[in-house]
Amino acid sequence: HEEEARLTLIGLTAGRTVRRDLIVVDIGGGSTEVVEIGPNRPARAAGIPVGAGRLTRSLVSHDPPLATEIASLTAAAGAAFTWSPSRPPDDVVAVGGTASNLLKLVRRSAGTDVADDLDRAALDTVRRIVSGARAESLAVQFGMREARIRLLSAGAAIIEAVLARTGVEAVRVADSGIREGAIIAVDRAGTGWRERLEELAHGWIG
Repeated sequence: HEEEARLTLIGLTAGRTVRRDLIVVDIGGGSTEVVEIGPNRPARAAGIPVGAGRLTRSLVSHDPPLATEIASLTAAAGAAFTWSPSRPPDDVVAVGGTASNLLKLVRRSAGTDVADDLDRAALDTVRRIVSGARAESLAVQFGMREARIRLLSAGAAIIEAVLARTGVEAVRVADSGIREGAIIAVDRAGTGWRERLEELAHGWIG
């Protein structure tokens, strides 16, 4: 968790110095990675055993999902997300395919550009759309993969849990993550990049 978390931070900040308390959330299929960092304090990572794929497989059996299933997803994500930040964050960022696809659905449903964040209103929009038609139909309508559509209700539930745990009004979505972080770390530190991850995670630009 620690190494992956620091690489995700490096990918997100791209070397910019960390000057505010930051939390980064990476929603995976089986689990969710959370890391927090701030000026002059080390990165702190945790793995939460709840992911969009795992939640969907365990709680959703209908297409489109029923209202009761969506409610169960929200309850299960909230119960599993026992992690709490050590201090109130200035910024919370979500990375990974699930977060990006949640934002993509909201943007395409609005027909115009919206902010790069997900608040509770945006999550309600996702739930309304996903519960209103079969995944195959929505995939055609919004130009997304059907498999991704099926994970969005669970993804929204996890983001809802993040909002509740961190106390922020919205989570910002970013495309950069662990892959970009690995490239930057090797480019910056060479073969010794593993020993310098904490230093690199705090940035060196600006």
